[in-house]
Amino acid sequence: MARIRPDFGKDDWLSPLVEAGFDLHQPALFLWEGVTPYLERAAVEAALHKIAGTARGSLVAFDFFTTEMLESQALVLRLVRASLRAGGEALKFGLDSTPPLSERLTALLRSCGFALIEQRTLGQETKGKRALGGFAIAIVQ
Repeated sequence: MARIRPDFGKDDWLSPLVEAGFDLHQPALFLWEGVTPYLERAAVEAALHKIAGTARGSLVAFDFFTTEMLESQALVLRLVRASLRAGGEALKFGLDSTPPLSERLTALLRSCGFALIEQRTLGQETKGKRALGGFAIAIVQ
């Protein structure tokens, strides 16, 4: 099977999978690592909607950043963002980091046709400290 390297903001990435034998009617796992931070919000939502259009019970597992990672003025995070921009990989998408993060994540997933199964947070979330991101697993309802 040929590797597909889509531009999630522009390309139809699902049709080539179907043409290569992917069965839309069988539950599948979509492993989506290292992608969402580099997309515009509309592209993230569009891809999630497309995945949600596959078989009920399909899973998506993905990592994500929060707005804290994109907006923090901490020196180390400013340096990370600057080096990514210099390499042509600017960070674009982050979930609202207002605690509790699980509420923001659940709302996004629900609006796209998913139910959150599991979430792991990157960084400790407290009243005074916001999470930098996390990892989630969601199921097509």
